[in-house]
Amino acid sequence: MATLGEMLGQTDLFSAVQPAHREQIARAMEPRAYRAGEEIVREGDAGDAMYLVLSGRVAVVVRSQDLGASFELARLGPGDHFGEMALLTAEPRTASVVALEETRAVALSKVVFDKLLAQLPQVATAVARSLAVRLSHLERERGGGVGARTAVPAAPRSTELPARPTTLPAPVVRVRPQDIAFLAAGDERDDRASSLPAPDAVQLLAQIVAEALAFGASDVHVEADRHELVVRYRIEGSLRRSEWKAPRAALRPLVSRIKVLAGLDVAESRLPQNGRIGVTAGSRELDLRVATIPARLGEKVALRILDTATAIQPLGQIIVADKMAVALRKCLFRPYGAVILTGPTGSGKTTTLYSALAERTSQGVQLNVMTAEDPVEYSLPGVTQVQIHEAAGLTYPEVLRAFLRQDPDILVIGETRDAATARIALEAALTGHLVLTTMHTNDAMSAVVRLREMGMEPFLVSNALLAVVAQRLVRRLCPACRKPGTYPPAVLETLAAVGALRPGDEASLFDAVGCEQCGGSGFRGRVGVFEMLLFDERVRQAVAEDRPLASLRPALEGTGFVSLGRYAAYLLKAGLTVPGEVLRAVRVEQQIPG
Repeated sequence: MATLGEMLGQTDLFSAVQPAHREQIARAMEPRAYRAGEEIVREGDAGDAMYLVLSGRVAVVVRSQDLGASFELARLGPGDHFGEMALLTAEPRTASVVALEETRAVALSKVVFDKLLAQLPQVATAVARSLAVRLSHLERERGGGVGARTAVPAAPRSTELPARPTTLPAPVVRVRPQDIAFLAAGDERDDRASSLPAPDAVQLLAQIVAEALAFGASDVHVEADRHELVVRYRIEGSLRRSEWKAPRAALRPLVSRIKVLAGLDVAESRLPQNGRIGVTAGSRELDLRVATIPARLGEKVALRILDTATAIQPLGQIIVADKMAVALRKCLFRPYGAVILTGPTGSGKTTTLYSALAERTSQGVQLNVMTAEDPVEYSLPGVTQVQIHEAAGLTYPEVLRAFLRQDPDILVIGETRDAATARIALEAALTGHLVLTTMHTNDAMSAVVRLREMGMEPFLVSNALLAVVAQRLVRRLCPACRKPGTYPPAVLETLAAVGALRPGDEASLFDAVGCEQCGGSGFRGRVGVFEMLLFDERVRQAVAEDRPLASLRPALEGTGFVSLGRYAAYLLKAGLTVPGEVLRAVRVEQQIPG
């Protein structure tokens, strides 16, 4: 059996120290013994010693009072050390360490540690190297690089955005409503007015696209009612109708113009069609995803605006609760396992998926990343992206089977919607691949239930999954004009029922006002509401035993589980949104029953 001095020689801190000095260090260490569940060091305490594990296992845990959850960041065993960072930085401990079983360790006091740094250059060098590695890991977990950070202000709302499609030349310029006022004078009942001159259709489309970009719209809807053309923009989740008007007769040439740019069949108006238009707006490369559908009063067109610059954001900007973002990053940097992002359509899953992938691939390590998507929404450099084409037999299962013969490191599956896809994904997660995918369920636990309903065995689900993250989007309060708000008892009671209001937090609620910066709406942008289920040993055991959903709550107590309601409470207390937005996104039945 190795002596303590020999054990020190196997650590990165003391391997360069002469054996005689290691023996002296060993004699200065104090033996400690801990029971299973006993806290060795506590987050927030001052650093008074570093520790070396001799036997047993310990967990490094961070706790969030706001979210009511504990996130396990790492597990350490014999030969691993911890606690030296607090000694070096003289800052409070950033995590707790808890014994998972009967554990023996030795402690080196701060006084002795400081003497070692002063007297043994080898130790100081090793500590400096270890500190650099830890800081690098810490910055990665926080979603950044080592160095100074500067705040990046939100882009102001543009009033003029020159742009051009890359499919065909068509300059997009700002057009005033009066420039197309002649359209209002037309008689929509006159068949001769059903075909505008081409330049006017070009101008009209230019105005629509420019306004959409200026408003920060995610979608544009173009259709007709009985009397006029209707253009609506989806801004921060809500539809807003354009302020200018044009006759219904403008619809047909406008739709034709869109079809030409998107490469669609202009003569076909009886069947739905799909295409895309590439647009360059300044230095921004955008895609307009086009979908047409025949309607009673003429074809309706939906334009989805896809902007890679805004879609791929640092994970810390998407998940504003820092400790939760760190815990998810830990999962993303595991070599294998599956992470599922779930939620209804329009909840921001794709944005989170792309951002998670971008963080995983941003560390300069060469990885073979392959994605199967339907459709491919954003072009990702260095990533093999495959468009699903079910009519041609190119289905998710077929693509995934082909992927596994391509030596992949990371597999991204646009959606797990059937049993065959789910089985390939989970089995790949167990055989050395990191798998990222999405599902359509209301919450994290429902994703586990859905996998079981697809026929996935409990042991396969419990061992393959690293985390399930559910999400919603709510409007973010404008920080320039928000004010403290008071709400009626009925609203407060409903918030409490969904877990979004804790006792005493009523005074911290805010309300929307409206100002010039937010266009009078009181809101600027959107923020995610998240639920995260981390698969630690207790959760794995509960899922492997195939317990009913209602009985899983005891297994989740004290784990890295954060409910939608609890995260919503965090957003409300931080003044990021309002009760009405939370109650729209989180319902009572979405909370896990007790």
